[in-house]
Amino acid sequence: MHEFFPGFPIACLRCVQCQWAADGSSAASATSSARESCSSYFLLVHRAPPLTMKLDILSPCLPKHRPRPDDYILLHTSTRTRHADPPASPIPTAAQLFASTAVLTLLAAIPLCVFFHTLSSLFIYLSLVLFALPVVSFWIVSWHRGRRIAVACAYALFLLWTWRQVLEDLSATSVVSSSGSSGARTDRKVFIASNLHNNQHVLPHYSAALQQLVQQLGVYSTYVSIYESHSTDRTKPMLTALDHDLSNLGVQHRIRMDDAQTKVGLGQHRNGRIEFLAYVRNVALEPLQQLWDQGQRFTHVLWINDVFFKPHDLVALLETDGGRYDQVCAMDFIGNGFYDVWVTRDRRGRTAKRAWPYFPAKQEQQALRKGEPFLVNSCWNGATAFDARWFVRSNTTSPQHPAPRDTLSTNDTQDVNANTREPALHLPLRFRTSPRCFSSECQLLSLDMHRAVSPLRPRIWINPRVAVAYEMHTFWQYAWLDRWWVTAPWRSVWRDGIGMWMTQWYKFWPDLCVKWLDGWAHADAPLAAKPYALSPRVG
Repeated sequence: MHEFFPGFPIACLRCVQCQWAADGSSAASATSSARESCSSYFLLVHRAPPLTMKLDILSPCLPKHRPRPDDYILLHTSTRTRHADPPASPIPTAAQLFASTAVLTLLAAIPLCVFFHTLSSLFIYLSLVLFALPVVSFWIVSWHRGRRIAVACAYALFLLWTWRQVLEDLSATSVVSSSGSSGARTDRKVFIASNLHNNQHVLPHYSAALQQLVQQLGVYSTYVSIYESHSTDRTKPMLTALDHDLSNLGVQHRIRMDDAQTKVGLGQHRNGRIEFLAYVRNVALEPLQQLWDQGQRFTHVLWINDVFFKPHDLVALLETDGGRYDQVCAMDFIGNGFYDVWVTRDRRGRTAKRAWPYFPAKQEQQALRKGEPFLVNSCWNGATAFDARWFVRSNTTSPQHPAPRDTLSTNDTQDVNANTREPALHLPLRFRTSPRCFSSECQLLSLDMHRAVSPLRPRIWINPRVAVAYEMHTFWQYAWLDRWWVTAPWRSVWRDGIGMWMTQWYKFWPDLCVKWLDGWAHADAPLAAKPYALSPRVG
């Protein structure tokens, strides 16, 4: 026994199985006697404090001069294995706990920031809650094996519970149901349009999600129009594969690929890029009028950029406000926040900013927190839906579904375009450029809606529940982690409190075209009676 505690005198040797016991001071004789009687025994040895001892499992034979219980340690050994119960770890101090928690949080947050390509307090919070605090808790209770097991089980259950929402979302978007079109609405027919260029990184997800989307909407209630131009990567062969997949699903579609291109100019020539983008968007719209003339009445036009998205989110986008809108947009994100600040204007004509809460008005900020749609002047945001009647000519109307005129009359044109520098308004709408200011073709489309229903306000909404992104890691951050119930304390304390106060210096982008682009509805203008109906003065 002295091989375990050399120099310690023997107090008592007792077997807890057969109740054999022996007294003596000779470790060698006591050990030999114990081995002859049984193969498992305990040895009580004298040792120095402050280590503690556990005497609850046996009643030892103590020597004549009775030492305190704290002076003993229990040793278990057998003919095969011999080991001593390690002494209990001392409870760490508050300073040690704080330092350990900070170091562990930092070690876990750095890989998250690298993976998501951005710095965010969200990753520090997740590292603290899901890694640092559990590890420190294990450290505190490490002196008691039973408690360690209980804490480990509780932590495992916590992880399963916290990740259930993410797993449910993943299963909902990764599995294509063979009966996905069985529950599709029969009163909705959607024209889906996209423009793609050098998008091989997003096309695997885009193609799979698009096929799931058309099945959820109904394969006989959708049409897919994709226009690709001058891609130099694997976009063209990947679109060829998508064309084959859509044919197998029985979806009407047109995927057009060519080598048209443009160069971004400087100064007065930079508007050439917008002119090219307007052209390729109008090319993607071409089948809509042809199908309409053949009797296919689409209710909505859904534009999808080269983004990562969840199919059921775009279904929810189409159903915003019961489908009673002129335009509704998702929210698109890059690593440091909201992306499409160039196009988006709030209902007062002010720009958005990348950092939370994105919009300057309290009303929009509250809607963002609640996930409720709110009115804006213009938007695009990676995915947007329109009432289809804005883009088609029609000679047949009904009281329930009036259609805009092909073009405005001379008097109407003079009224609508009075005091404006923009080109005369013609319907149906098409993407265009502005001769006065370098503006996005997407923003100009929203402006033309304002001009068409003036002095009323078109129903242009942003639905903050629908998030899309241009990179997969960014999509994970804003579509899942940022909305995860586990991050609710971070949203309340940091994002809506400390973070907002710290980012007050983050200014909104100035609108350089505000003095050139007029025709926007007044902030308090009433909404048009119908999302697709022009005012009586115009149409």
